[in-house]
Amino acid sequence: MESEFSGCFPDDAEKSLRDLHADRERLVQRARVSPLVLAGFGAAGGVGVASAATTNPGGNYEPPMLGMAALVAVVILGYLVRRVIGVRFRSWGVAAITAAVGVVIVCMALYSVSLGLVASGHHWPVALTSAAAFVVAMAGAAASYRGAIRNLHSA
Repeated sequence: MESEFSGCFPDDAEKSLRDLHADRERLVQRARVSPLVLAGFGAAGGVGVASAATTNPGGNYEPPMLGMAALVAVVILGYLVRRVIGVRFRSWGVAAITAAVGVVIVCMALYSVSLGLVASGHHWPVALTSAAAFVVAMAGAAASYRGAIRNLHSA
């Protein structure tokens, strides 16, 4: 039994695959996120941690609305990244997910430390934990983005 492929030659298929690979390489090279967007992710992390300074820790604790606003900002920034670079990541990859989860864990820990500082009457050191959250969130967003690009590149 023979298969007849009219008009399909192995050389054409190989050329098409090379062209697809070259297109993917160009896409990966062009897909850059602005440092301002990364700073936006950092600012969201910093504001989320800084919101501890406006709380009243203890029995009357209510989560600050500023922290929720920071979460909404992260979702909006994620959407803007997708719109600006034109790439929808179907799969982030292990490195990107690890970086994103790491940012969440570190920011939650810094928020808890900030609550402890506020509860003990030390409001000014919250500025330090907020600055640390800014740096961690910005660096983590960059690492997560690089991991997602590497995953796209290797797919």
